[in-house]
Amino acid sequence: MTKPADVSTKKLISLAPNNWVRWVTQIPDIVAGEILNSEFQWISRESDVLIRVSSPQHGEFLLLNELQLRYQSNMPRRMRAFVQEIMRWDVSVLRESPWYHEILREGEARGKASGELRGILSAIEINLELKFGDRGLQLMPQINLIQDLERLKTILRNVITANTIEELQQIL
Repeated sequence: MTKPADVSTKKLISLAPNNWVRWVTQIPDIVAGEILNSEFQWISRESDVLIRVSSPQHGEFLLLNELQLRYQSNMPRRMRAFVQEIMRWDVSVLRESPWYHEILREGEARGKASGELRGILSAIEINLELKFGDRGLQLMPQINLIQDLERLKTILRNVITANTIEELQQIL
């Protein structure tokens, strides 16, 4: 059951969420995102405020805020129990969460892009070696720095059609 203090806490945090998360975490470049409904069906407890946050150093994560008006000796035990409960989540329950599906989609997209990048770099390396030998392979350190797939595809086409290494160096 939500207590009046919980409602007040949510209201205060919602007025300046960025200031709140910076103060609580002591991370200067953290940014508050959505304030989430923390009364999840698979967690058998209520919490004060759950905020989706992100920072360049730590990435995106959830920040759980549990506030007390007075000291309660059972609070440390409650927090430990909450963490233990999270750690016991069944994988099938996690698979139902929207975050799991979002993370899965992002991971698949990154994996596909990474695989395509490695495939093109491999094709460039093989073609450079076949066409120009060790001298062609000397271009690979410079080419490996390129992350743009379209540019790498252009380089691969040029490796196939170029007659000299100097021609390739002009497009790098």
